[in-house]
Amino acid sequence: YRIVHQRVLVEIVHALPGTLPALLMIKGVGKYTGDKYGAQLVGVVVEYCKLHEIEPQSAPVLQQSVMAEAKSDTKKISYELYLQGKTIGEIAEQRERVEDTIEGHLAHYVALGKLDVNDFISTEKLNAVCKILEGNEAEGIGQIKEQLGDGFSYAEIRMARAYQKKNNDTVVF
Repeated sequence: YRIVHQRVLVEIVHALPGTLPALLMIKGVGKYTGDKYGAQLVGVVVEYCKLHEIEPQSAPVLQQSVMAEAKSDTKKISYELYLQGKTIGEIAEQRERVEDTIEGHLAHYVALGKLDVNDFISTEKLNAVCKILEGNEAEGIGQIKEQLGDGFSYAEIRMARAYQKKNNDTVVF
């Protein structure tokens, strides 16, 4: 059972928000989480601060790394790490993201033609996915995966879709 991601908890620990507005300023805490769990989360922070004689913050203090990343293009960071030879798993771990997110970032660069689709999917699988995608561009990835079966990953489908976008929806076999 999860209310917020671990990286959000880390931000709460660093910021020590003593008010609901301060909590809502933390990236990853939206209106829903604030409405449903905000009072409890702030209560825990205030209780902790009292116990340790720390002053809770009325506005969160952002870490330098979080501020720097917010100012830069998140897709570009993943792309640059990939170019340095890191795997999708390593990038996800380093950036505290899920692999699907990193795959989406890299698919963006496949669509731009800056990454080779064959780094992520074999030519045979690419052709098979593109055949299914042809005429079904509006279908969701789940529907495409259902048609292809277990032999294809969501990442492969995402990359094939990006490749197809790069080629203006024309498939070359």
